[in-house]
Amino acid sequence: MIKLTTQKCLNYSILTAIGSAFAYFVDYFKICGVEKDDAEFLKKILSILNVFLVSLSSFGQFGVKLISFSQILNWVPIDRDPENLPSLCSIYKNGSGYLKIVDDNSLLPLVKPLADFLVQSCRISNQYLEYLRIFTNGVANYFLDLVDADASSNWFSRYEADMVFSMFNVLKMTDHPEWLNFGFRIISHFRTDYPQVLEVLDSIFSALTIFNDAYLVYRRHFTMSLKQIPFYNGENVPSHWMYEPISIAPQQTLSFLTFILKEHPELIGHVPATLRFCHLCLVLLKGDNVFDESIRGCLEQSFNDVVSNFENIDLNSVSLSEKPFYDLYRELVTEYASSSYGDHLFGKLVVLPLAQKFDICYRKLMWSEFMHALRVVILPKNIENFVPISIFTTPVERDESLLVLYLNAVSRNVLTEKRNGFMYNVAVENVRKYLVLEDADQNLQKILFLRVNRLKDDNLRKMLLAKSVS
Repeated sequence: MIKLTTQKCLNYSILTAIGSAFAYFVDYFKICGVEKDDAEFLKKILSILNVFLVSLSSFGQFGVKLISFSQILNWVPIDRDPENLPSLCSIYKNGSGYLKIVDDNSLLPLVKPLADFLVQSCRISNQYLEYLRIFTNGVANYFLDLVDADASSNWFSRYEADMVFSMFNVLKMTDHPEWLNFGFRIISHFRTDYPQVLEVLDSIFSALTIFNDAYLVYRRHFTMSLKQIPFYNGENVPSHWMYEPISIAPQQTLSFLTFILKEHPELIGHVPATLRFCHLCLVLLKGDNVFDESIRGCLEQSFNDVVSNFENIDLNSVSLSEKPFYDLYRELVTEYASSSYGDHLFGKLVVLPLAQKFDICYRKLMWSEFMHALRVVILPKNIENFVPISIFTTPVERDESLLVLYLNAVSRNVLTEKRNGFMYNVAVENVRKYLVLEDADQNLQKILFLRVNRLKDDNLRKMLLAKSVS
């Protein structure tokens, strides 16, 4: 091994051979430990590390090379024959070529066993700790890119995932400032059948010792997931894994998430606001959760986080458990109408998808099929910790059926200004804006004008015919 490290050209074959030797030493330490008689052996190992981590000028570029040949960072979906062929190589593009699991120029066969060796060595002697830090600096570009990367699910990243887990152990042992963030992110780079997920989870909650109840919830969740997957199904752990137990253990999950949002917001900054909102909706499918004091405070803080990221919500591109958001929203409104008692927090979650930026289907569902539920939306005109009312009136609504429904709701006292201040003003403002719209459909505009002029409520008529809002 020492002779190999002195080679001028450390090619793939040499690096693989040296990596295999490091892997052997890892197993040797685990089984036999290190005795006093092994002092000479340890000196030889240190000399090898000096070659690799100190003398080898190119080690600082290891991170760059790992990035270049990463199956996680650079994966581009291809047509495979078949899609999940369990082999080292897979025929692709109708049998015209082969894709290797590890590129010939990759450093992965060396870096993974080297990382494992350094971690194992540091558990034996602190004299290896400095080498561990040098190693960390050498691959820093790679793991920092991994923190920011979107999770990619592909068969060829499974060996690299083993290396990522080894790097996590390195960062944790050196108490690197990014180790906790790295742990949160890499879970979604692991396969759903990858047992090391539990080890990362253990490390995360060991650092956050005040959440023993939440730890048990998450560990049980992942343990059950592993049992339910007898073979690899082509999927990775979802990027929003920390929200997944929320419907079965809302109190523990929300308490944990609220703490993270307050103390370590960067740990879940990669989770789309859309998915955060959807998981909060799941909590309220059991309507009495909103009245549980152990849940409500955390639920409200989590919803305020969603509101602050409103511009990033896209309900057209989300589904949970293969269920489109429209189906989830229908269930949510049904639950709201039957058990909310007009609760303001619940009302805000129900109202948010009615914003103009979202698909018209949500507005049509609420203002037609569930118009009876609108009576229960007793939000005041000015609501704290919510999006401005203009979100629900801009751009101008042009759909004829909706404009008629808005007018019906306020003219027939389905909504009243006193009881339903927010939704009442949403309806009034949408109709008012259309009546003064220069490029509006003239026939529809005329019909609306006639109906408004016939209203017996003078105050409502004046509001609808006003040229501008005071």
